[in-house]
Amino acid sequence: MIGFISTIDNKSILEVHLIGLDYAVSKSVGLYQRILYDCVDLAIKQGKTEVNFGKTATTIKTTIGAQPSKIYALLKHNSKVSNLSIKPFFHFLKPEEEETRNPFKQIA
Repeated sequence: MIGFISTIDNKSILEVHLIGLDYAVSKSVGLYQRILYDCVDLAIKQGKTEVNFGKTATTIKTTIGAQPSKIYALLKHNSKVSNLSIKPFFHFLKPEEEETRNPFKQIA
């Protein structure tokens, strides 16, 4: 086996949960991008309106038309004192900007 995908059916959204692949093979034949296309194909065949690829490797995902979206998280401790001491560290938890690409031609 050189690759596999694991998806979750979430009503009208196909959630791509896990992608596994042989990285040595992937580099020579573009396996990872092919798996992404297969996920889109699966979503179309299942009548989904959206595919959620997750947050990692956004640059290559944008090459097939994926667009990044904001995600939100909540960090809360059981102790009120701990919550107050954690608050200043939230300023350091901003994600890095990633390169996004658009595979579609602009129509003038």
